[in-house]
Amino acid sequence: LYLYPGNPMQITENSPDLLVLEDAGGMGWLFAGGSILAGIGMMVATPFLGEGEGNPIFFSIGGVFVIGIGIVFGLSNARIHLVFDRTDDELRMVQKRLRGSRTRRFPLDEVDGLQIERRDSTEGREVSRFVLHLTDGTKIPMSSVSTSSHKDPGIPETISTWLDRTAG
Repeated sequence: LYLYPGNPMQITENSPDLLVLEDAGGMGWLFAGGSILAGIGMMVATPFLGEGEGNPIFFSIGGVFVIGIGIVFGLSNARIHLVFDRTDDELRMVQKRLRGSRTRRFPLDEVDGLQIERRDSTEGREVSRFVLHLTDGTKIPMSSVSTSSHKDPGIPETISTWLDRTAG
């Protein structure tokens, strides 16, 4: 299944015993790649700066800085897999990064659901992100970045329906 940045969280399996959601981290990879390419472009363009267009050394340093931002973002970007497993009676949240993976486990009866958290950005447009809600009130964001790309409101309802079948 192709996971694209326009709809980051997608259901990849939905059976009576297993519900799997994946977020490929597409927006993070786009930002990291774009930053690295922009930084390289700045460094390549440095020798072509004309008289009066600024100090070339600052343009090169800026390029290195932009590349560094892209590398840091790429290293911190995560693919997230949510595995609701009725057989093991648990939710596994697996975060995969370039530098390794981390798995957190929650009993299914402690999972309240997944919701879309919405807010206004500094530019005044609505941005959102998926947030896992536990019954004790804990909220676990599925990404550190809010985007305007969460277009599928059916995912929280699908999870809720699947969890209701567990309780029943």
